[in-house]
Amino acid sequence: MKMLSRVLTFLSKGTRYVKARLWTQQTYIIFEKKIDGVVRPISPRIGRIHFSRVVHVTQKHFQALSSINKYLLQANFEKDVRAGHECFIGKREDTDKIVFYVWTRQRSSRESEAGMSPAYVVTDAKEIHFFSAFTSAPYRGKGIYPAGLSYLEQYYGKLGYSRLTCSVATNNKPSLNAIQRLDYRPTRYRMIATTRFFHETRRIIETANNGDMAFTHDEQKVFEKR
Repeated sequence: MKMLSRVLTFLSKGTRYVKARLWTQQTYIIFEKKIDGVVRPISPRIGRIHFSRVVHVTQKHFQALSSINKYLLQANFEKDVRAGHECFIGKREDTDKIVFYVWTRQRSSRESEAGMSPAYVVTDAKEIHFFSAFTSAPYRGKGIYPAGLSYLEQYYGKLGYSRLTCSVATNNKPSLNAIQRLDYRPTRYRMIATTRFFHETRRIIETANNGDMAFTHDEQKVFEKR
C-alpha cells in the first residue's frame, strides 16, 4: 500500500508539472477612474518626493530604472520608447534618487507589459492607460504609489483627459488593495490562457463587469528552433 501511495503521489506531481509546462493561465482586472473633476492631491509619507514626466527618455533612464527593478528588460524599455509611451518618475529631492516610475499610453489596441503576456486594452480619445508602475523596495508602504498616481490624475486632468485605466493581475494583492483605496472601479475581467505544444497559442477572453462576453482573441506563435 505504501508503494502504491508513493506511485500515485509521483504521478500526481508529474501531472501537475506537465500541465504547468504546457498550460498557464492568468486573470487581470481592468480598472478605471474618472479624472475630469477635482482631483485630491496625495502626499507620500516619506520626505519630499518630486514627481515629473520625463521629457526625453534615454539609455541613462533605463540604467536608473533597472537599478531599482532588476526584472526590467531592455527590450521592453526600448519598445515603450519607440511606441511613444510616456514615463513618469518620482525622485527624492534630497538625493535626486529615482524611487518610483510608471508608464502611460493613449489610443493603442495592444500593450506588452514587462514580464507578462500581451494585454489588449483599447482606450478612447479621452482616456490614458498606465502600466508597469514600480516602487523601489525600501520605499514601499510609504504612500509613494498613491502619490504617483495622484500626480498622473492631476497631470492628465489638466490636459483635458476624462479617465485613467489600468490592468492588475488578480494575484497582485498589494496593487489591488492600493488601486481600490484610490477609488478605481473594476470594469471588466481578462483571462489570458497560454498553451505550449510545438507552438504557443494564447487565448485572451474578456468579459464585462456584468459577465457579458466582451471579446475573444486567439494568437499563435511558432517556437523558434535553437
